[in-house]
Amino acid sequence: MTWEEVVKNDSIADKVLKNIVRIFYEKARLDDKIKRMEINRDNNTITLIVFPKMTGLFLGRRGQTRDALERRLKRWKVMIEER
Repeated sequence: MTWEEVVKNDSIADKVLKNIVRIFYEKARLDDKIKRMEINRDNNTITLIVFPKMTGLFLGRRGQTRDALERRLKRWKVMIEER
């Protein structure tokens, strides 16, 4: 199964994307600080809702951590919000 086929099937693609993000932040031991992930297929954005005062950890210095995740996800933008 190619990546394009996976992305066409919403439920599988959403699970794959969420697992990629969770594993990426698991390496930094931040996976338990994620409250929820929202995937917007219209804009190709993934919004991470994190606990208050955790945004800096998820962004990294000068946004390097988030940029590394975006490079891994190719066409997806990652947004981080506190709630």
